[in-house]
Amino acid sequence: MPSPFPGMNPYLEQPEYWSDFHNQLVTALARALIPKLLPKYRVVTDKWVYKIAGSTKIAIGRPDVTVQQSRDASAAMATAVAVSEPSV
Repeated sequence: MPSPFPGMNPYLEQPEYWSDFHNQLVTALARALIPKLLPKYRVVTDKWVYKIAGSTKIAIGRPDVTVQQSRDASAAMATAVAVSEPSV
């Protein structure tokens, strides 16, 4: 008999299994993204995201995985350009 819930895995979604699976999945996603995004971007897990409106800071949410621009993007880009130039 086919699953009555296509796209869902009732075994993994049980509370005693889900938290462990979820944490491992988030870690695997972050590790897979890091080499593709460095040095221009960084991958951050489980960090609050805020919207700043004037002097008010409003919490929007806490995504599992976030991609952020590196703090020193200009230095990272210069390094990436220097590495990618051919040597004669």
